[in-house]
Amino acid sequence: MNRQNAPAAFQRSISTQSPVTGASFLPIRLLPIMSLLLLLVSATACTGIKRDTLPPEVSLSKVTLLSAGLFEQRWQLTLRTYNPNSYPLSMRGLKYQLFVAGNEMARGLSNDKVTLPANGEALVSTEVTTSLMQIMSQMQALQRAREKDGKRESGGEDNLVEYRIDGSVVLGSMPLPLSFSHEGTTTLPSLR
Repeated sequence: MNRQNAPAAFQRSISTQSPVTGASFLPIRLLPIMSLLLLLVSATACTGIKRDTLPPEVSLSKVTLLSAGLFEQRWQLTLRTYNPNSYPLSMRGLKYQLFVAGNEMARGLSNDKVTLPANGEALVSTEVTTSLMQIMSQMQALQRAREKDGKRESGGEDNLVEYRIDGSVVLGSMPLPLSFSHEGTTTLPSLR
């Protein structure tokens, strides 16, 4: 009797039961899917990253104007990365967006490999470029925010601006990045 002419119950028994022990096993069509799942589980298990790993906390530490031209400005952003975990993390990439006064100011990334000590921090420096249009819209937004808050442009605390930084970090050999978001205040350097 060939397999195509066999009754349906017999075909099921061929694909799901061992002829020797009678124990059930997976149908052959599920083998590729199960193999892929096993590969993913074993890949994440070998990263040294625990399943309950908290993402690093990233905040803006310092903003330095490197150069200002008519059409673009170059900035150095120093980011403070804090590891809230009780074990060190190996950071191999960071990507972020910086919002000032609610408007996007810049996007940046770093491929520097940094080891964050357990419950410790490290500084990561990146360079970003902004256009004249971005800076003009930023200045208008800051002016509107200051007028709303009733602040003057006399210096001191008036130079404090609210910011938000959103992004993700890639850790060790972990296949997926961990997201972060932080809000705070900083002082922006003058463009004069």
